[in-house]
Amino acid sequence: MDSIKLAEKYNKKAPINKKKSKLDKHNEAIKYLLDNNHSLLSVQNFLESECKCKVAYSTLRDYCNRRFNNKSEIEKDAAKFEAIKSHCATLRNKYFTEEEKTNIKSIAETIDYFVKKSFNSNTKNTPDNSVNVSNVTDSDDVISDYAKVANMRKENKFGWKISK
Repeated sequence: MDSIKLAEKYNKKAPINKKKSKLDKHNEAIKYLLDNNHSLLSVQNFLESECKCKVAYSTLRDYCNRRFNNKSEIEKDAAKFEAIKSHCATLRNKYFTEEEKTNIKSIAETIDYFVKKSFNSNTKNTPDNSVNVSNVTDSDDVISDYAKVANMRKENKFGWKISK
């Protein structure tokens, strides 16, 4: 007997056991809190303090993703990236000259371009065409959001591949 026939025979005999979660009895409360804009951390705190149900954050996250079809963090990040990409394309079309459009192609380069444009006299361009903000620190009260972005970009905290 081949394996498919054995599997069909087994399927008829063995009952299908859906794995139960300890969160199933709190399903309605979890859904209610999420629908009312509570974070997963808030829901986790509620379960532990009010329902005496200790659950790991990752377990709760996975449960909510399965039960309530929430977008995963990766999908949310991808949507944010697409929004940034679209906004950069709009900015390129609106503010770039034809020469700049051919020289500046990536999202990171587009952001760098606008960061450089908005810096004050404390900053200067370096020979490798990146922004030098070494004289501005995160502790300075006068640091602009642009300087923070430039520092993050310089340290590659965005995770973008830097092309030379």
